Amino acid sequence: MDDIILAVDGERVTLHTDLTNHIAAKQAGESVTLQIYRIPNLAKLTVQDRIPAGELLDVTVELQLPADEI
Repeated sequence: MDDIILAVDGERVTLHTDLTNHIAAKQAGESVTLQIYRIPNLAKLTVQDRIPAGELLDVTVELQLPADEI
């Protein structure tokens, strides 16, 4: 997907560590809500292209342990 994560649980994400630190503080079974901006074909854009309109989504996910840690 061509998504940009803008916020996690209402807190703005400016660095990837903002996201990883927030998730690391959670336990398996807890949920986080991500605010995502989805831009079609983002990976194909160049610096000369205009950024097309996208859609703003709120996605809630339940955190789980990796299968090898269960």
